Amino acid sequence: MEMAETKTFNGEKLIKMSFIENLKKITGNEYIDTFLLCVIIFAIINFIIAIIGYAVDGLIVYLFSNIAIIIYSLFAPIAAPPTFAILTPVAIPTMGSLTAGIVIMSIGYILSPILVAIIAGRIGESKNVSFYSWFLLSMISAVICMFLPYIAIPYSPIMVLMIYIAFTTGAGNELTLIIVGMTFLGGIINGLFYGAIAMLVNKSE
Repeated sequence: MEMAETKTFNGEKLIKMSFIENLKKITGNEYIDTFLLCVIIFAIINFIIAIIGYAVDGLIVYLFSNIAIIIYSLFAPIAAPPTFAILTPVAIPTMGSLTAGIVIMSIGYILSPILVAIIAGRIGESKNVSFYSWFLLSMISAVICMFLPYIAIPYSPIMVLMIYIAFTTGAGNELTLIIVGMTFLGGIINGLFYGAIAMLVNKSE
């Protein structure tokens, strides 16, 4: 009986390992495969977070009102340095507009990159693969988040905070530069910070 159970367990383990290995061979290039898997996982997690956040604040219809808002939500955590996601729930109450949805998305903006960086670290064939896959994802996400707000303004904790900073400092006319600058900076800092996490959890020598 014990032998049968052991065989079954090992069989299930082999199936799971085989499934993961097959996923990692989408194109045959370890860098591209790790990157694509991270993009898919990152986008799915962020979209789920966005749906919950928008729905809690009664704005689910707004989320689906424009394709630019949907695409932005897939990569939103990269739109500013990590400290913005941490400071947003602290700063927004001064505006009198802290909501449960904002809090949920702010927490999600911290957890999502950490989770995907860990995944990148575990599925990457080497530390370099893990790091560069995440860093490329971060920079591409930043570029996407730079321009989409000019098509449609997303309901994002980071976007709300950027607008707040711009107008409370008298820099409302420079809002465009603030969004572009902070988002590009966010891409670099998030890429380096979470990329380091990906390298740390990678088991290769």
